[in-house]
Amino acid sequence: MIPDPMSNFYDALCVGIDWFENLNTDGFFQLSPDNSDDEMEQPTPDCQNEPPEQPEEQPPRRRPSLAAQRQRTGRMTVNDVWEYLHLPISEASKKLNVCNTVLKKICRRSGLSRWPYRKIRSYERRIAALRATMNSSYGDTRVRAEAEIERVQKELTDFCARIRI
Repeated sequence: MIPDPMSNFYDALCVGIDWFENLNTDGFFQLSPDNSDDEMEQPTPDCQNEPPEQPEEQPPRRRPSLAAQRQRTGRMTVNDVWEYLHLPISEASKKLNVCNTVLKKICRRSGLSRWPYRKIRSYERRIAALRATMNSSYGDTRVRAEAEIERVQKELTDFCARIRI
């Protein structure tokens, strides 16, 4: 018979344990998160232990099976995802409960080579930058900014109209 090389370690761990007593985990020491590892505190009696309030857990969202997803998304067009075009594709896919690839395929079927979020966001940033120049004390600058804002808004409208067709 070969002796267990860890038997001395196990013996040291079990010092002071009464094997004939019913072991209860309530009597073990617990580390407090506020204290360092060296300081230990006794647990409070059960009547004073109130469970910490935990936020209500929502059940995990399950994606439909691939067959069900294919059937549902096979008929989808850009018009069906229109209200999500201003979001990144990952957020839009989560809200629609489909994968990113499905949204890309919908775009390609409709003649779009890319998800339009970045293009729409680019137009919005240009308009915001031009609105910031509207506070200029120079009249010419304001007039040019207003004309540029109208032009960019028209480009954005035209871009969105091409998507919606």
